[in-house]
Amino acid sequence: MNRSKEALNIGSACDSVYTHQSLALGRVASVVTMPRNTRTGPQYQRLIERYVRAVAQKKNFRVERDKRISLPGGMSVKIPFVLISEKDDDCRYLVDTMVMNTSGSAQLKATNTMVQMLRITLADPRYKAGFLVRGGGSWTRSYVDFLTEDFAVHVPRARDRIFTVNSDEFTKLMLKLL
Repeated sequence: MNRSKEALNIGSACDSVYTHQSLALGRVASVVTMPRNTRTGPQYQRLIERYVRAVAQKKNFRVERDKRISLPGGMSVKIPFVLISEKDDDCRYLVDTMVMNTSGSAQLKATNTMVQMLRITLADPRYKAGFLVRGGGSWTRSYVDFLTEDFAVHVPRARDRIFTVNSDEFTKLMLKLL
Protein backbone atom coordinates (compact mmCIF):
# COMPACT_ATOMS: atom_id res chain seq x y z
CA MET A 1 0.00 0.00 0.00
CA ASN A 2 2.85 2.41 0.72
CA ARG A 3 4.18 1.84 -2.79
CA SER A 4 0.81 2.89 -4.26
CA LYS A 5 0.74 6.12 -2.24
CA GLU A 6 4.33 6.83 -3.21
CA ALA A 7 3.58 6.24 -6.91
CA LEU A 8 0.49 8.45 -6.70
CA ASN A 9 2.52 11.32 -5.24
CA ILE A 10 5.11 11.03 -8.00
CA GLY A 11 2.38 10.91 -10.63
CA SER A 12 0.64 14.01 -9.31
CA ALA A 13 3.88 15.97 -9.62
CA CYS A 14 3.89 15.54 -13.40
CA ASP A 15 2.59 18.51 -15.36
CA SER A 16 1.55 16.90 -18.61
CA VAL A 17 0.82 13.28 -17.72
CA TYR A 18 -1.35 12.10 -14.86
CA THR A 19 -0.80 8.59 -13.50
CA HIS A 20 -3.85 6.95 -11.97
CA GLN A 21 -3.29 3.98 -9.69
CA SER A 22 -5.81 1.23 -9.29
CA LEU A 23 -5.71 -2.02 -7.37
CA ALA A 24 -6.65 -4.99 -9.52
CA LEU A 25 -6.44 -8.43 -7.99
CA GLY A 26 -3.92 -7.22 -5.44
CA ARG A 27 -1.58 -5.75 -8.06
CA VAL A 28 -1.06 -2.11 -8.88
CA ALA A 29 -2.03 -1.26 -12.46
CA SER A 30 -1.06 2.07 -13.95
CA VAL A 31 -3.15 3.88 -16.56
CA VAL A 32 -1.70 6.94 -18.23
CA THR A 33 -4.01 9.57 -19.71
CA MET A 34 -3.22 12.90 -21.30
CA PRO A 35 -5.15 15.93 -20.12
CA ARG A 36 -7.02 17.91 -22.76
CA ASN A 37 -4.91 20.78 -23.97
CA THR A 38 -7.34 23.63 -24.49
CA ARG A 39 -4.52 26.02 -25.40
CA THR A 40 -3.79 24.33 -28.73
CA GLY A 41 -6.37 26.33 -30.72
CA PRO A 42 -5.06 29.78 -29.74
CA GLN A 43 -1.46 28.64 -30.27
CA TYR A 44 -2.31 27.42 -33.78
CA GLN A 45 -4.20 30.63 -34.47
CA ARG A 46 -1.13 32.70 -33.50
CA LEU A 47 1.00 30.60 -35.84
CA ILE A 48 -1.39 31.19 -38.74
CA GLU A 49 -1.63 34.88 -37.81
CA ARG A 50 2.13 35.33 -38.23
CA TYR A 51 1.93 33.85 -41.70
CA VAL A 52 -1.18 35.86 -42.63
CA ARG A 53 0.47 39.10 -41.52
CA ALA A 54 3.69 38.33 -43.42
CA VAL A 55 1.81 37.57 -46.67
CA ALA A 56 -0.50 40.55 -46.17
CA GLN A 57 2.46 42.88 -45.81
CA LYS A 58 4.11 41.56 -48.99
CA LYS A 59 0.88 41.71 -50.98
CA ASN A 60 -0.30 45.12 -49.70
CA PHE A 61 -3.12 43.92 -47.50
CA ARG A 62 -3.92 44.93 -43.95
CA VAL A 63 -5.18 42.45 -41.35
CA GLU A 64 -8.08 43.15 -39.03
CA ARG A 65 -8.17 40.82 -36.02
CA ASP A 66 -11.39 39.45 -34.48
CA LYS A 67 -13.63 41.45 -36.78
CA ARG A 68 -17.35 41.30 -36.08
CA ILE A 69 -19.29 41.21 -39.36
CA SER A 70 -23.05 41.86 -39.47
CA LEU A 71 -25.30 39.61 -41.49
CA PRO A 72 -28.81 40.26 -42.78
CA GLY A 73 -31.35 39.59 -40.06
CA GLY A 74 -29.34 41.22 -37.29
CA MET A 75 -26.92 38.37 -36.62
CA SER A 76 -23.18 39.04 -36.46
CA VAL A 77 -20.22 36.71 -36.82
CA LYS A 78 -16.73 37.16 -35.36
CA ILE A 79 -13.98 36.24 -37.82
CA PRO A 80 -10.42 35.89 -36.45
CA PHE A 81 -8.68 37.44 -39.48
CA VAL A 82 -9.94 39.65 -42.29
CA LEU A 83 -7.48 40.63 -44.98
CA ILE A 84 -8.33 43.91 -46.71
CA SER A 85 -6.52 45.15 -49.79
CA GLU A 86 -4.73 48.48 -49.35
CA LYS A 87 -5.40 49.25 -53.02
CA ASP A 88 -9.06 48.22 -53.17
CA ASP A 89 -11.22 48.29 -50.03
CA ASP A 90 -13.71 46.07 -51.89
CA CYS A 91 -11.26 43.14 -51.92
CA ARG A 92 -11.41 41.20 -48.65
CA TYR A 93 -10.72 37.66 -47.49
CA LEU A 94 -11.91 35.80 -44.37
CA VAL A 95 -9.61 33.45 -42.44
CA ASP A 96 -10.57 31.21 -39.52
CA THR A 97 -8.69 28.35 -37.87
CA MET A 98 -9.78 25.15 -36.20
CA VAL A 99 -7.68 22.53 -34.42
CA MET A 100 -8.60 18.97 -33.58
CA ASN A 101 -6.01 16.85 -31.77
CA THR A 102 -8.51 14.44 -30.23
CA SER A 103 -11.95 13.41 -31.34
CA GLY A 104 -14.38 16.13 -30.50
CA SER A 105 -16.72 18.82 -31.60
CA ALA A 106 -14.34 20.64 -33.98
CA GLN A 107 -15.74 18.61 -36.86
CA LEU A 108 -19.24 19.81 -36.05
CA LYS A 109 -18.10 23.42 -35.69
CA ALA A 110 -16.19 23.35 -38.98
CA THR A 111 -19.32 23.02 -41.10
CA ASN A 112 -21.02 25.83 -39.17
CA THR A 113 -17.99 28.07 -39.65
CA MET A 114 -18.00 27.38 -43.39
CA VAL A 115 -21.71 28.20 -43.63
CA GLN A 116 -21.19 31.47 -41.72
CA MET A 117 -18.33 32.48 -44.03
CA LEU A 118 -20.50 31.62 -47.04
CA ARG A 119 -23.30 33.80 -45.70
CA ILE A 120 -20.85 36.69 -45.34
CA THR A 121 -19.49 36.32 -48.89
CA LEU A 122 -23.01 36.12 -50.32
CA ALA A 123 -24.32 39.10 -48.32
CA ASP A 124 -21.36 41.39 -48.97
CA PRO A 125 -19.56 41.18 -52.35
CA ARG A 126 -16.45 42.84 -50.87
CA TYR A 127 -15.61 39.48 -49.28
CA LYS A 128 -14.14 37.40 -52.10
CA ALA A 129 -13.42 34.13 -50.26
CA GLY A 130 -13.23 32.46 -46.88
CA PHE A 131 -10.59 30.03 -45.63
CA LEU A 132 -10.97 27.55 -42.79
CA VAL A 133 -7.45 26.39 -41.90
CA ARG A 134 -7.46 22.96 -40.26
CA GLY A 135 -4.84 22.03 -37.70
CA GLY A 136 -4.22 18.92 -35.65
CA GLY A 137 -4.07 15.29 -36.63
CA SER A 138 -7.46 13.91 -35.61
CA TRP A 139 -9.62 15.01 -38.52
CA THR A 140 -11.20 11.90 -40.01
CA ARG A 141 -10.46 11.31 -43.69
CA SER A 142 -14.17 11.06 -44.55
CA TYR A 143 -14.93 14.41 -42.90
CA VAL A 144 -11.99 16.14 -44.57
CA ASP A 145 -13.28 14.80 -47.90
CA PHE A 146 -16.71 16.19 -47.08
CA LEU A 147 -15.31 19.63 -46.21
CA THR A 148 -12.92 19.86 -49.16
CA GLU A 149 -15.04 18.26 -51.89
CA ASP A 150 -18.61 17.35 -50.98
CA PHE A 151 -19.53 20.60 -49.21
CA ALA A 152 -19.39 22.51 -52.51
CA VAL A 153 -21.40 19.76 -54.21
CA HIS A 154 -24.19 20.06 -51.63
CA VAL A 155 -23.89 23.85 -51.40
CA PRO A 156 -22.94 24.92 -54.96
CA ARG A 157 -22.66 28.60 -54.07
CA ALA A 158 -19.69 27.72 -51.84
CA ARG A 159 -17.59 26.62 -54.84
CA ASP A 160 -14.64 28.99 -55.36
CA ARG A 161 -15.73 30.99 -52.28
CA ILE A 162 -15.15 28.83 -49.21
CA PHE A 163 -12.05 26.70 -48.82
CA THR A 164 -11.03 24.33 -46.07
CA VAL A 165 -7.34 23.57 -46.13
CA ASN A 166 -4.51 22.39 -43.94
CA SER A 167 -1.71 24.84 -43.15
CA ASP A 168 0.50 23.69 -46.05
CA GLU A 169 -2.34 24.08 -48.56
CA PHE A 170 -3.19 27.45 -47.02
CA THR A 171 0.29 28.85 -47.64
CA LYS A 172 0.17 27.85 -51.32
CA LEU A 173 -3.38 29.11 -51.80
CA MET A 174 -2.71 32.46 -50.15
CA LEU A 175 0.27 33.13 -52.39
CA LYS A 176 -1.74 32.18 -55.47
CA LEU A 177 -4.91 34.17 -54.62
CA LEU A 178 -3.48 37.36 -53.24
